[in-house]
Amino acid sequence: MSLVNSRQANTILTTVAQPGLTAASQVAGVLPLYSQLRNTLGTTVYFQPQRVPETVAGTSPESVPTPDAGNLGRVIYHHRGHETPTMAQIDRLMAEMFPEIDRILAGPSGPNQITVSVHDRYADQNVPLSDVGTGLTQLLHLIASVLLMPSGRTMLIEEPTAYLHPAAERLLASFIRAHPEHAYVISTHSPIFISALEPDRIVLVRRDAAGIDVSPVIGTDVTMRKVLQELGIQPGDLALSERILFVEGVADLAIYPILLAKLGLDPEAHSCGLIQLQGFGASRPVRDTMNQLSEHIHVKHLVLLDGDQRSKIGALPNLAFLPVPEVENLLLRDLAAVRDGLAEVWERPWGPPLQTNGHRH
Repeated sequence: MSLVNSRQANTILTTVAQPGLTAASQVAGVLPLYSQLRNTLGTTVYFQPQRVPETVAGTSPESVPTPDAGNLGRVIYHHRGHETPTMAQIDRLMAEMFPEIDRILAGPSGPNQITVSVHDRYADQNVPLSDVGTGLTQLLHLIASVLLMPSGRTMLIEEPTAYLHPAAERLLASFIRAHPEHAYVISTHSPIFISALEPDRIVLVRRDAAGIDVSPVIGTDVTMRKVLQELGIQPGDLALSERILFVEGVADLAIYPILLAKLGLDPEAHSCGLIQLQGFGASRPVRDTMNQLSEHIHVKHLVLLDGDQRSKIGALPNLAFLPVPEVENLLLRDLAAVRDGLAEVWERPWGPPLQTNGHRH
């Protein structure tokens, strides 16, 4: 293994030395890869999770934000001063995500100095950018960067939904999907954002004493979204679980945690998500759907169905059946479990037990 270093920051190319080739021929083989890597790094933009946008700035205008937001004030000053179409678009997008804000301003605040502020239409006053929420400032910088940076960027974005309302998360996802002129690699802990973004790929990154593990969650085949839609599953349902138990109905979602607890198993402790197959068997043969599900979901998972489905589907990978027709039948085998489950309703804490024909119910 040999390393070729360009002597530029973060630019190291790894190649495999092949026996029988001269050093010159090996270098010649590396050069196209080196050029490709250099071009890729030259169009890659990293957005760290905490950026401090410029609030007070000089009056030397700039047209494109830097990744650290250090010149955002001068960028707003330039586009506000010229009332560019991009500035009008920024105003509109920010107003959609933050209804109280209707305009981004860059007004004079001293000799050769401006202050960036937002107009709060509810209070009818201008608020300096340094005094508004972190979510708003980070989002303003990200939107301006997507709209103003040259196309073809690969944007590495950490936690873009931090401090955002769920509705703003969904609007941000729509905005990103509407701008395919860039490629996006996004790290997030938000299932809401993942589901709204409908990403092409999802990977789960885990770090422990053994190192860092990067595992794909769902496949990249174009049919993946169709399979998930038919089953009523959102990508965000899958993204943050290390293992998944798929069940049939709403009752199953309530019952299985109780059953697992009686077996000494804690789904949360094992990062196991319980997901209902809402579209189960609705549009095409279940067997086909189950086969495709196994192909596209790359985390440990099990589909656990009622026993009455066994004759309809048969054996498949990652598929199991209860030994009884319905999950409720399991409760009938343990009267104590039934009694404990009904105790809260049976005692009716808000009043005396219900009386019918002289009997307690």
